[in-house]
Amino acid sequence: MKLFQRLILDLHRAATDLQQGQTGAASGHLIHAQSILSELDGTLDVNAWAGAADLKSLYTFCLQTIASANQNSDANAALRAIELLTPVAEAFEQAAKSA
Repeated sequence: MKLFQRLILDLHRAATDLQQGQTGAASGHLIHAQSILSELDGTLDVNAWAGAADLKSLYTFCLQTIASANQNSDANAALRAIELLTPVAEAFEQAAKSA
């Protein structure tokens, strides 16, 4: 749960920094976001449930999107990652509350 919260926070910070032209600060946030997402991706068992393979594909796409945001100083790419990952974070939060 905390990993998703930090992932989204890093992406928001990076997008803000990129919009303000602070590419160095944004890069640090984006690299940290990639590290978190890589950890989530690496621990995902695609055989555990039917939607796991789709989630892995989403993680892969978002890792590429975050890398692109960093390479191109693209705030919109960071915002796209936020848009895609926020519902996943919310779903995991709901699941944790109901468990």
